[in-house]
Parts: sequence; structure tokens; C-alpha cells
Amino acid sequence: MNNAVKFTHVGSIELGVKIEEANLLIYVKDTGRGISEENMNLLFTRFAKIISSQYKVLEGLGIGLSISKRIAIELGADIVATSKEGEGSLFILVIPINKVIITT
Repeated sequence: MNNAVKFTHVGSIELGVKIEEANLLIYVKDTGRGISEENMNLLFTRFAKIISSQYKVLEGLGIGLSISKRIAIELGADIVATSKEGEGSLFILVIPINKVIITT
């Protein structure tokens, strides 16, 4: 959510939750500047900052997404992202739902 606010100066940011198949999905969708296809592979890399000449460099170390993804994986979840430069991004925390049957 922090990155969505940081990189979306015009447009919208949507935060949502839904259940799909056997997963709880928590997502952030924005209409910000987006990320080019060639930079998507750097997205979850520690200390990687995607710098474009048309945008000023913002504060931060470039570790937030890598830490978030690592924590998600350690907890049995994952973070996936899609983006298109100039159109925005979608980040989804995917949490598997284990069905538990309680009998009494």
C-alpha cells in the first residue's frame, strides 16, 4: 500500500480481499506509473530500485518488497505482481486456506 501511495499521483488505489479457489487474496491495485516488463524481474530483489529518467528518485532502500515476499513465503504464502508501465500495478498476497473440519 505504501508503494501504491508513493507512486500514484493521479488516479486511484484499490485495496481488497477476496477468496478464490483455496486461497485468500489480499490485493493492492493502483493506476500509478507502473513497471516496465524488463524491470519486473528486479521487483523482489534486495536493494534494487527501478529508476527512470522521467521520475524523481524517491527515498527508500529498495528492500521493502523483498522483505515482504520473504516473510510471505516463510509463512506458506506468496506475493505476486503484474504491472504495465504507464498503467499501474497489481500486487496480491496469496494465502492458502486449509479447510479444517471440526467434529464434536
